[in-house]
Amino acid sequence: MDLSKIIEWVKLPTKVWVTIATACALVLFTDDNFNDFLGIKEFVKLYRPYIGVIFLVSFVFTIVNVSEYNWKKFRRWSNTRNRIKYTKKRLHNLTEGERKILRYFLLNNSHSQQILLDDGDAKELEVYKIISRSSSIGSLTYGFTFNIQPWAWDYLHKHPELILSYDELKTFQQ
Repeated sequence: MDLSKIIEWVKLPTKVWVTIATACALVLFTDDNFNDFLGIKEFVKLYRPYIGVIFLVSFVFTIVNVSEYNWKKFRRWSNTRNRIKYTKKRLHNLTEGERKILRYFLLNNSHSQQILLDDGDAKELEVYKIISRSSSIGSLTYGFTFNIQPWAWDYLHKHPELILSYDELKTFQQ
């Protein structure tokens, strides 16, 4: 058998492997009356070892695919969690320009604002994924629309002292 054909079989979607495993399990582990009802009793008796091997292979591929999916999902969640944790620490060491940009969001109770693309402070906040450009359409005069990330919005509302002056803080809390 050609190796490329084997690789094609291995790459079948998980739902195909689950279907094959379920069908083989049904045929292998039910009583003879069920197989007789389906008209496959003699077929199962003759090919039981092959059906068993197909069941084992499809079951193993199912377990491997599900495990791989869960691992990728966990890593994505873990990476996001670690990035946000690191970025929250970064919010404690903002430059005055970065504070000014984030201050606008809080004081205007707005999730978006227009920022010029050549603003280095905005680029830094974008790199740390504290804000993101929400549109690729903008102007050289008014800039592009940037949105604050939901987690940053929540964190800055809990810790407004990170970006607001003492006077602004009194006004903001009223």
